[in-house]
Amino acid sequence: AMLSIVGIVASVIAIMTLLGWAMGVTESMLCVMVVGLSIDYVVHLCNAYVESTETRRYDRIRVALEKMGVSVVGGSVTTLGASTFLCFCTLLCFMKFGIAVLATIGFSLLWALGFFVALCHLFGPSNNTGDLKYMARVVMGKLGAKRRTTSLDNNPV
Repeated sequence: AMLSIVGIVASVIAIMTLLGWAMGVTESMLCVMVVGLSIDYVVHLCNAYVESTETRRYDRIRVALEKMGVSVVGGSVTTLGASTFLCFCTLLCFMKFGIAVLATIGFSLLWALGFFVALCHLFGPSNNTGDLKYMARVVMGKLGAKRRTTSLDNNPV
């Protein structure tokens, strides 16, 4: 997930550089905003992937896209639509804000549905990997077995 977020931020900053924007107050605020907006879609897909009860990576991705894919695409379409109008403002700060939001949401959608999903398919956790409840049950089970063995050893027959 972190690689996707870094990729989104780097892509948007590259667009800002290609447009020739000098780093000023507006651009500094936009960079902070880009970090916050870039997390949204990746985190939604990541959470749906991790919370899936499936064990195979392919099935977990399928479930994550079924649960959150429509919401991610729907949210991006409405945000892209709303920010498009800002691109036609006469005030430069609003126009830059619109372009930055368009770039951020566009790249977020591409990185989340493209790179992140592919990354999960190749390297994502499967079975009980990363499941804290499962690990706690295993550890508690081993501790309980050790206590029973120790208490049996201390009881002379």
